Amino acid sequence: MNRRLRARVAIVTCIATLATGCTPSKPVYLFNDKDMSHYRGMATQIEYPDVETDRIDDVANAKDPLTLSNPEVHEIWDVTLEEAMRTALANSKVLRNLGGLLFTPGLPASNQTIAPTGILLQTQGQSTGASLGTSQTSQTIYNPAMQETNTGNGVEAALSEFDAYLDSQMYWQHNNFPQNQHFTGFQPIVFEQNYAQQQAEIGKVTATGDRVFFRELTNYNANNSAANIYHQAYTPAVEMEFRHPLLQGSGVEFNRIAGPNSNVGLFAGQATTGPVLNPNSLPGTYNGVVLARLNVDITLADFEAGVRGMVSDVERAYWDLYYNYRNLNAVQAGRDSALQTWRKVHALYRTGTKGGEAEKEAQSREQYFLFRAQVENTLGLLYTAESRLRYMMGLAPTDGRLIRPSDDPTTAEVRFDWNAVLTEGLTRSVELRRQRFVVKQNELKLIASRNYLMPRLDAQALYHWGGFGNDLVNYNGVSFNPNTTLPHSGAWNTLYNGNYQNWQVGLNFTMPIGFRLAMSGVRNAELVLAQSRAFLQDQELELSHVLTNSIRDLDRNYQVSRTTFNRRVAAAKQVEAVKASYDVGTATLDMLLDAQRRLADAEIAYYRALIDYNVAILQVHYRKNSLLEYDGVYLAEGPWPAKAYFDARKRARERDSAHYINYGFTRPNVITRGALPQFMDQPGQPFASESNSPAANPAEGQGAPPDGSPANEPASLPMPDGDNPDGQGEDLPSPSDTAPLPETDDQGAIGPLDDASDLEAPEPPEPGDAAMSDPGPLDDEPLGDDPPSDESRVPATVQLVPADGGWRSGRKLR
Repeated sequence: MNRRLRARVAIVTCIATLATGCTPSKPVYLFNDKDMSHYRGMATQIEYPDVETDRIDDVANAKDPLTLSNPEVHEIWDVTLEEAMRTALANSKVLRNLGGLLFTPGLPASNQTIAPTGILLQTQGQSTGASLGTSQTSQTIYNPAMQETNTGNGVEAALSEFDAYLDSQMYWQHNNFPQNQHFTGFQPIVFEQNYAQQQAEIGKVTATGDRVFFRELTNYNANNSAANIYHQAYTPAVEMEFRHPLLQGSGVEFNRIAGPNSNVGLFAGQATTGPVLNPNSLPGTYNGVVLARLNVDITLADFEAGVRGMVSDVERAYWDLYYNYRNLNAVQAGRDSALQTWRKVHALYRTGTKGGEAEKEAQSREQYFLFRAQVENTLGLLYTAESRLRYMMGLAPTDGRLIRPSDDPTTAEVRFDWNAVLTEGLTRSVELRRQRFVVKQNELKLIASRNYLMPRLDAQALYHWGGFGNDLVNYNGVSFNPNTTLPHSGAWNTLYNGNYQNWQVGLNFTMPIGFRLAMSGVRNAELVLAQSRAFLQDQELELSHVLTNSIRDLDRNYQVSRTTFNRRVAAAKQVEAVKASYDVGTATLDMLLDAQRRLADAEIAYYRALIDYNVAILQVHYRKNSLLEYDGVYLAEGPWPAKAYFDARKRARERDSAHYINYGFTRPNVITRGALPQFMDQPGQPFASESNSPAANPAEGQGAPPDGSPANEPASLPMPDGDNPDGQGEDLPSPSDTAPLPETDDQGAIGPLDDASDLEAPEPPEPGDAAMSDPGPLDDEPLGDDPPSDESRVPATVQLVPADGGWRSGRKLR
């Protein structure tokens, strides 16, 4: 029975064991508190960074946007172009650009292409600014300092390769092992040892590629060997080592270009082991101080191009806002004329008098609502243009004030001497200057790559002072003497006596057979140099073309502005004549409405042509890189800390008091030609390539229309006078002589305009009705008869960051 019971128990146990193994179960933990709140069922998710930054007041205190339904303005802010420039430079740690569309002749001002940087115009997507989404690539006032302090290819990083270094090592070890030898002699069967080593080294690389080392070594050895004089012994040593490259890696020029550690260099602990440079390393990995300085020059050129682009966009945005004000003025005048016509026709319509037919009343009403829609659309575009200028100036999009340009565009003809413009452009163009720095870099790299065509031959010299003793220092002054058996001696005492000196001189030669890699590096450097020179030549050709187009556009826009002014005068005369004829019944309503539309179109076309002409002047200066001088912007390094100036003066006095030794056998080539003069002309004087032409000869434009032949067409089309139909042509007047910019109403708003219900009003609005509310009455006095002269501009200085703290753009106005 016991056997059967045991068998059954065994079978049940096996079945239960197998069943338990096939059933999954959760592990049981002893200290499980069942808190799973730290568990997350995903690897990644969109999170918000834990960063605290200061938000500028213009962002935090921005008010509701100006719209047609919210036109509340508390103050009209008359801003000069000079003030807009100064404010933009003061508020531009990041060099903003519009990145949108402005000022292409023949298109609306808010839908046209500009290119803030580069040589050729490139179409871009419309946006308020270009920095949102590209913050890592936008130019900032910190870029030059960042390049100067870059730890990879900055100037300080390149100079650090010539700094002295200190390297120290210290370690201990204990050995205990049997020796496999039958006859031990003086060696024990089990060898026991306590060993320690300490090493300190100071190394320095010179400008010529020489390497100097001062080294101190101390070894401690205590073992059970019977052959030892002392049970423990110290062996200190002092070494001096000097390595001089004779072929590859030699010379100031190579080390300034490639750097002393351009490939596998010599570091601590490598003074006596192997060649200084690996002959199979890649020639071309250069990081010399000269190349690093040229990288800074390239960064400065990019920074200058960024400032130039920002200044250009500020002026473009300023004239765009001016154009929107004039556009609003024109369509507002057209709306008022259409309203008067509608009132008159509607009065005839109500009395059933001739001229008040239903179709004429509807036609005049349609003309009014057409102009009214244009007023509303133009006012919205004005708010958008004002917001763009605010963005370029670094201001809040809305702060209760409405910016209104107070400077008028110039109407005087500006001519440039082509030879002077081309020479100045080829000399001052920041794009060409940047490419010339690239060419210079590639020329220096070619010089360095040719150095690798030589074998590596280094002269080496080493001098060694040694010491020995069972004590590190013997305070009784006893040193080791092999002729005596003193129980104690000092190792450093022996070293100080200088009885044990060693020296070593030799040559270290390494050369790859065939120089395959070096020849490939030289060929690659030659091709890269040829490519960079080809790019420079092509950019010069491209610059000559864009300068040609700029001069051509300047002349075209001036001629078009004169022609559109004549058209504007003729359209105004036509409205007066047709209105007089319509009043006496000799002209139809169609003719009057058409004349009113033509006058509004002529007004808009004139101011668009005038703004295009001023932008064309800006474009010429932009292309020949005199825009910063034209706008009075000067770039200079910002202030360093006072301690930096103190240290610099101290080092200068030290160097001046020392005796100069010219130890160089060769003189490195010139890298740059000195500072570039940013202001080439005297303040208050015209540019060398620019002149204001005298007034056109009145005899050139007569009252008779041209005969249709381009060769016989006068330079200025006639602008007839009412009393003199054969009047002579005149120069373009200042815009302030024609119509001032709109002013605000009593509530300080440019509006409000009508709501949708007003559009269906069967009756024409009366002068006091809400439907007549417009952007406000016009100014009674002009903004100024002439554009402000250069002497009237007020200088300003704007901080922009040294390698220690930044760059500054000083605004020195002409």
